[in-house]
Amino acid sequence: MSAVKAKIIVANADKTGRANLARDLAALGYQVRATDDLSTVLDWVAQGAFSLLVLDVDLFDAKRNGFDVLQHITRNHPDCPVITLGGENTILSSLLSARFGAVDFFAKPFNFPLLAAAISSAISKPAPTPSKTTNLASMPLVGHSAAMQPVVRLISKAAQSNLPVLVRGEAGTGKFLVAQTIHKFALQTDGILLVLQASTALAEFTQLLDEAALPTGSTVILRHLQRFDAAAQSWLLDWLDRNEMNNHAVQVIATLPAFTSKEPQTSAPYQALLDRLAVLQINMPALRERREDIAELASQFLQQASNCQTSLASKGQTLLCNHFWPGNVRQLKNLINHVALLYNTPVLSAEQLSSALKKMQNTATSNSNFERAVATEMENAVPGAKGDLYHKMIAQLEAPLLRQVLRQSNQNQVKAAKILGINRNTLRKKMLELGLDEKK
Repeated sequence: MSAVKAKIIVANADKTGRANLARDLAALGYQVRATDDLSTVLDWVAQGAFSLLVLDVDLFDAKRNGFDVLQHITRNHPDCPVITLGGENTILSSLLSARFGAVDFFAKPFNFPLLAAAISSAISKPAPTPSKTTNLASMPLVGHSAAMQPVVRLISKAAQSNLPVLVRGEAGTGKFLVAQTIHKFALQTDGILLVLQASTALAEFTQLLDEAALPTGSTVILRHLQRFDAAAQSWLLDWLDRNEMNNHAVQVIATLPAFTSKEPQTSAPYQALLDRLAVLQINMPALRERREDIAELASQFLQQASNCQTSLASKGQTLLCNHFWPGNVRQLKNLINHVALLYNTPVLSAEQLSSALKKMQNTATSNSNFERAVATEMENAVPGAKGDLYHKMIAQLEAPLLRQVLRQSNQNQVKAAKILGINRNTLRKKMLELGLDEKK
């Protein structure tokens, strides 16, 4: 159907947004009718003259809300595809939109060229079949920030398919929670959730992943895939091939550290495993990249920790939003749980939060920071290690150590050797081995 002939309904709660969207769609040649009344939407759709509905799921009246209207239309008028908009709980809205048969979801404020492309695509192909089951449980994820919007849409798409998913991100960003959410909101709800880790024995793999033991629609989460040994990786590779031949009866979701510019050299089986799993890749942003979500996350954690008895002062929210959060969402949650137990007050002040943050920073000694850095390097080095991990890790430490000492001693090798407590000839040998330029 051409854009000139296509008739579109725009149902948006925001008057200005509704008028602007109707104007922009009309400029593309569509015939547009706009409203903020859900009864009117149902009447227009029942006429059967419209090619698509753009529905704001935040609309509601005394009888129904946007999701009620979405379910009614997808069940009774499947020839009218629906694209949903939302500005409240965008992750939950995205997942429920897909669950109830919407062809796509856009968080407000949306990107109009992307929305226009989705409208054109939706008009030219049939709408998806809505799920018969619903799950209106509260969404464990929070994400209104721009950095989370791609994540929101990918989680929704992953939940509506059974294809493999790779979730990457720094420690504490919520990779495992994303994997759980995909399973929770999957279209097929009869399957079980199975979590495997590097500590799982290979014999258990063969038993737990027996096709007969896993009903269709199940989800297997591979936590910290980079830590699995070579035997487990090879076995998983074969099992994934069998699962693919079985039309992905079981969805596989793997979690990995965030991608870095210094990705380690990996074995062929491990790389093949990544290739199989990266059909859909979700990159979780660090908390410092989604500061707009910090206040909402903190409030949610505080409500859970205090049984809705405590709130955050506005200056306290500002303090949290300005913090760097190297431990990401996990560190924020730990802090909130700590202050909720420590202070029995109706409102947490900025001073109380500041005091707790200082204690947390003082506790993070240089030793723990060093161990965290070593742990990060190990996560990257383990997949490609071939019995040489010790030497690899020592080499990772030696080069920056020698560079810093030489810089501090103004490239004086005698002085640097004395600081290090080694012979000057040993220092020169190490510099040659590590490719350090003596002239620098």
